[in-house]
Amino acid sequence: MFDFELLPHEMQLEIVKQVEFRTLQRMKIASQHVKKLIQRYKRYTKPMPIRQLLVTPGKLSFTLEGSCDVVSMEPGQAADFLKGAVVDLLWFEMPSSSEEEEPCEILSRTLPSSLKINTLKLGSSRRQCDVTRLFELLAQWFCTNLIVEWRFHVPRDFYAQARLQQLDGLSIGEESARDWFEPMESSQLLQFTGSWLEVGANSCSPQDLIKLIERWKSGKIHEITLYNIALSFPMVELASLLKSVAKLNTMTSWTATRGSQGLRITYYHRTNFANFPSIVLQQFQVNRWFENFE
Repeated sequence: MFDFELLPHEMQLEIVKQVEFRTLQRMKIASQHVKKLIQRYKRYTKPMPIRQLLVTPGKLSFTLEGSCDVVSMEPGQAADFLKGAVVDLLWFEMPSSSEEEEPCEILSRTLPSSLKINTLKLGSSRRQCDVTRLFELLAQWFCTNLIVEWRFHVPRDFYAQARLQQLDGLSIGEESARDWFEPMESSQLLQFTGSWLEVGANSCSPQDLIKLIERWKSGKIHEITLYNIALSFPMVELASLLKSVAKLNTMTSWTATRGSQGLRITYYHRTNFANFPSIVLQQFQVNRWFENFE
C-alpha cells in the first residue's frame, strides 16, 4: 500500500505502535497518512544544493542555488551542516597569513566525505599540494572538474602525478602562471579524454594536436565542449598538417566532421585564458539540411 521501508526506523516503530489495521478503511487512511509523512521526510532530507562554497582555513561561506544570500560558518560546523550537500563550485583559498599546512589536509579535515562536488577551484596556497591526496579527494567527492590558478602551489611534476583520465574538465597554466611546474607533454595531453580543457605553456607538437583531432573523429574523445591549448610552435606547421583531417573555412579556422557532429578549430593570437597564440576546439551539431541547401 505504501513505501513503509523508506521511512526511518524510529518513524516505522511509531506508526506500528499507533496504527491498528482492523478494517480496510483504516488501512487506507493510514496509507495516505504515511505517504504524506514520506513526502515530508524526503523534502527535508534532500541534499542541500549549493551554488558556490568558499573554503579558507578559518571560515566557510556559501551561497545556495537560486539565492544571493551568503551564509558563513566556522570550519567545525561543516561536518554536520554540509553533510550530503551537492556543490556546483568549491573554491579553496589559503591566505598568506595562514599556517603552512598542506591544502588537502585542510580540505579533508574541514569538509564531510559525503559531499558531491561538480568543480573544484584551487585559488591559492603557501605550501605545495599533495597531488595523490588531491585526486583521492576528487574521487571521494565525485568531482571531475579541476581549476588550478597560478597562485596555487603544485609540484613541478604535477602532470606526471595527476590522474588526467579521471577528469572531465581541467584548467591549468594560465598566462600569469609561475614556472612552478613542468609543461604538459605529448603523452599527458593524449591521456586526457574529457570535454573541457584549458592548458597554458606546454611542450606539445603539431602532430600531437592532429592526433587529438583524430581521437575525436574516432570517438575516443566523446565530446569537446571547449579545448583552449596554448601553442608552443609556429602556427604554419599546424596549418599544413590540418589539411589531412579538416576542411579550411578561413585563414584561421578549420572544420573536422564526425557523422552529424562537427569540430570547429580556430587559431587566436591571444585569448582571455592565455595571453599568447592558442588553438581553440569547439564541437557543434552539423545541420545537414543547411549544407544541402548551400
